[in-house]
Amino acid sequence: MFRKHLLDELPIEELLPHFDDRIGRPSKDLHIVIGVLLLQQLHDLSDAATVEALAFNMAWHYALDVRSEADCYFCEKTLRNYRRLFIAEGLDKVLFHRVTDRLVRAFNVNTDHQRMDSTALRSAMRSLTRLGIVVETISKFARELERVHPQLHTQIDGEIICRYVDRKGSGCFANTAPSASRRTLVEAGCDLLGLVVQFKDTAAADLPGYTLLDQVLKEQFEVSLEQDDKPTAIATPRKPGDMPCDGIKSPADPDASYNAHRGLGYMAQIVETYVEDDEEEAPRLPDLITFVSVHKMTVHDKNQLPTAFDDLTARSIVPRVLLADSHYGSADCMELATKCGVSLMAPAQTSKGSQSGRLTLEDFSLDEGGLVLECPNGVTPISTSAATAKLQARDYGEFCALAW
Repeated sequence: MFRKHLLDELPIEELLPHFDDRIGRPSKDLHIVIGVLLLQQLHDLSDAATVEALAFNMAWHYALDVRSEADCYFCEKTLRNYRRLFIAEGLDKVLFHRVTDRLVRAFNVNTDHQRMDSTALRSAMRSLTRLGIVVETISKFARELERVHPQLHTQIDGEIICRYVDRKGSGCFANTAPSASRRTLVEAGCDLLGLVVQFKDTAAADLPGYTLLDQVLKEQFEVSLEQDDKPTAIATPRKPGDMPCDGIKSPADPDASYNAHRGLGYMAQIVETYVEDDEEEAPRLPDLITFVSVHKMTVHDKNQLPTAFDDLTARSIVPRVLLADSHYGSADCMELATKCGVSLMAPAQTSKGSQSGRLTLEDFSLDEGGLVLECPNGVTPISTSAATAKLQARDYGEFCALAW
């Protein structure tokens, strides 16, 4: 199946501009290169195991249509270089679209019925305290500065290198007792602010590590001027409630965000075809994932529905019926689905008032126009009125007070 349906769909054209037909040694066969990267993820192999499989696995040779012995041998560095280039060009989305659309055509999969849901992709990174985030951010910047701009690195105070990079001596923040962590966070904020100001107008400001420095400073601290003989900028730690949920939780993965229900990591939206259990098909067609989108944990599911509809419509595989849970059951989502010609089947979202134990419209009797006929106690209101964003009913206050 891989050789017959997928090999010719691999996005090699997007990689061609990175190679010259006159300069350098001949590149590897790009069909084989991208195919190997795809098979590596499919079989969950390390780089070493992938190189070995390409060299000795005859099934891989057939799938990739290997015709030259030279194409059987990659070193691990070559594999890493091509993977880095593949990621930089964003070819994962291109590859997903081409391969999925090809499989839909090859197996004649019915895309009229699809379902959508979200799943959490929890990060495997170590959980850091606020102090730990500052320490790791400064350490990452210092090491990056030493590698890219050694001359500027010599301008960093030696005590900062000792505390944050070498982490030796009594000043090392790793030796801080919990009772002194608040005071230590203030000291770390001062060091963070000092580095941001010191390298603001230098070449170091273009480094990703400096961007993290500045972002962590804005998220974790409130910067103000202390008016003494000489005005001095100070960094005061923000209260936990004033910090953003989608802020940096670890310099190792700055795009990860936090959700109290899902944890630390990312959220993925997935759309998949399905076949009803009572539908008889011979042979049964495969269920295919037609759409994937990864975003921050802090973004609500319903906000991703327009992106999914736009993507599926552009590829001419928009469903006729879409199943979803209550997160997609808002009035806005229903209206959007109707405009796109999709029958969205999702439970209505629970009203906020109901969640807090208050009365909602569901507790009242309404007429066909949506006006209140009776309250939950069976009392007819004196008058009712409806506006664009408000429904109002006047009742007997004394009777309601006694009834409730």
